[in-house]
Amino acid sequence: MSIIHDLRGGRDNDPRFGSRMRGSGEFASLIERRFALAVKRLGLNRDRTPMDTTRFKAPAVTSPSPPKDERQRDLFE
Repeated sequence: MSIIHDLRGGRDNDPRFGSRMRGSGEFASLIERRFALAVKRLGLNRDRTPMDTTRFKAPAVTSPSPPKDERQRDLFE
């Protein structure tokens, strides 16, 4: 609870709108710095190439259609 108090300015909670999931103080700054270092180390938050959807195709339609309760039976066999 002491860490919560440090993050919330000495209180158990912060009832102000938009203050949830935001901390303040030394402990919150430490978490923010550690998160930024992990993001940098893991190579996250970089530009990504757009997904190439030309390689996907709709599954073939078989007729007659199987009963609703057997449509995905082959997934479990």
